[in-house]
Amino acid sequence: MKWAHHAAKPFIVKKGETEIKVLGTHFNINAYDEENSLNITLLEGSVQVTKGNNSAVIKPGQQAQVRNSIHIADNVDLEEIVAWKDGKFQFGETADIKTVMRHIANWYDVDVEYKGTITNHIGEPCRAT
Repeated sequence: MKWAHHAAKPFIVKKGETEIKVLGTHFNINAYDEENSLNITLLEGSVQVTKGNNSAVIKPGQQAQVRNSIHIADNVDLEEIVAWKDGKFQFGETADIKTVMRHIANWYDVDVEYKGTITNHIGEPCRAT
């Protein structure tokens, strides 16, 4: 998403107890309920993230990961995070099948059902839940 800053009319995104104030920027928000955290990734500009009494301003290339508090991750894979806007699937080498299928389920509004034993990564079986 691209947003030009207007001081008199700030652009604010709210998800649960988290508030994201856009300060003129390119950013991505991953706010699916199934995810372990709400992730706000900054491509350029700045974004202020607030949850309760905690607040942080992130810089380009950083990601605010919001759970009970705000954790800032540096040097995230921006291409992977915004690939969806170009109609692409892009997952890092550490993505397991459940993560991939959870994203596909969200993007295409489908339910994914696992039966039997599935493999997270080569040689790493896990139990379907």
